[in-house]
Amino acid sequence: MPRIIKVLNSSVVLASDERFGEAIVLQKGIGYGRKAGEEFVLEDSAKVFTQKQRSETQKLADLLGEIEPAYLEATDLILEYAQIMLGEKLNPHIYLALTDHLHFAVQRHRENIVLTNRLFLEIKTFYPREFRIGQYGLKVIKSLLKVELPEEEAANIAFHIINASHTRDTDVDQIRAGRLVRDLVKIITLQIPGETADHSIHYSRFVSHIQFFVERYLKNAMLPDSEGHLFEQVEKRNPKAAEIAERVRLYLEKDGGPKISEEEIGYLTVHIARLMNSQSK
Repeated sequence: MPRIIKVLNSSVVLASDERFGEAIVLQKGIGYGRKAGEEFVLEDSAKVFTQKQRSETQKLADLLGEIEPAYLEATDLILEYAQIMLGEKLNPHIYLALTDHLHFAVQRHRENIVLTNRLFLEIKTFYPREFRIGQYGLKVIKSLLKVELPEEEAANIAFHIINASHTRDTDVDQIRAGRLVRDLVKIITLQIPGETADHSIHYSRFVSHIQFFVERYLKNAMLPDSEGHLFEQVEKRNPKAAEIAERVRLYLEKDGGPKISEEEIGYLTVHIARLMNSQSK
């Protein structure tokens, strides 16, 4: 019989069992009044989320300890639909990445922060099936979370689906990319007060953004500037994070690579601010 390792909220627990090992279990009322170490009956309606690596399961558990279980429900419905549409299984890591993204997207929407997806038309045109999955995702979010996100978010969801079903670009010099990621993470974290918890979900999502940022930089595929003035918008809200992002731009200018657009610095500022906010909690 499965046993509770940790209660995350009234409907979600971290559990272990001989059949599925260590996993996240989503079941109505499963955590209510329960304690670690207790056994429970796994109902037919329960959802069990396993990850290839134990650390991934722990990160997903940490995230679910902070947000509503409805976000994981939304991810599960989207991925069920995606796997039917695409006829393939997706990388299990997407449960963590997409759940985190949906939560962040809803937060941004509620705070009226608009992040324009500069690849919206490309994704809609060249990845029509993934884009339809993203559109389905918007319907799921509206139904479960009572939030109507803009259509651009369909492209963001599609991007996660694409990333989970294809390997990353192999043309990038991975050794140079790894060194740059290391250097940029060091530049940024040294400017943030307090000790950075490099095992946390907040740190993991931050490093993921830096990895994609570096890939675009090395392929000379930086996002172009737009008329949305994203950097000016986020700079007013997060002046310290914007200052750190500017340090990154200066460092890369000395590296002799492509020009870093205001749009890129704006996105980088948002992710630095998220990491800083997580440190203060």
